[in-house]
Amino acid sequence: MKYCLAFLFTFALYGAEYSTYTRCSDPRTGEQVRVVNDSRLDNIGYAQMGPRGYAVIVWNPTFANALHPLLASFFAHHECAHIQLFHSLRVNKPYWTQSKEQEADCDAVGAMIDKGILSGYDDYQFEILKRELSKLQPHSTHTHYAGYIRAYNLTNYCPFN
Repeated sequence: MKYCLAFLFTFALYGAEYSTYTRCSDPRTGEQVRVVNDSRLDNIGYAQMGPRGYAVIVWNPTFANALHPLLASFFAHHECAHIQLFHSLRVNKPYWTQSKEQEADCDAVGAMIDKGILSGYDDYQFEILKRELSKLQPHSTHTHYAGYIRAYNLTNYCPFN
C-alpha cells in the first residue's frame, strides 16, 4: 500500500497538469470534468465517457510539458471541446472522424479567443500556435489531419475568422 500511494503521488505531480491550461465542465451536468493523468499515453490525451457515464479527459502531463505552452493549451481546450460538442458522450466506444476533430480544433481556438489567451485569428500568438501545430503529426490518419493541415484549417475554415 505504501508503494502504491507513493506511485500515485509521484504520478499526479509529474508534468504539466491539465488544469494548468483550462477547466472543463460537462454540459449535461455542469460538473467539472474529471481528468485522469496518464504519462504512459503515446499522445497528449483524449476525451471519453467514464465507466459510470461521466465525462473524462485522459491527459498525458509529460507529453504536455514537452510542448509549447500555447499548443498544450490548445490541446487541453480541444479535448474539452469534444465534451462540450458531445463528441465523447457516447456509451459505446467514441467514433472519431476528421470532421469532428476539425470541429473540436475550431471550438478550442474560439474558447482561447473568448478567454483572452488569443486575441484573434490574426495575432502573433495565433501564428505561434499554428507554427507549433504544423510541426506535429506529419501524416493524416483516419481520425486526424496532419498538423500542417490542421493549422491551415484553423485560418481558413473556422467560423471565428
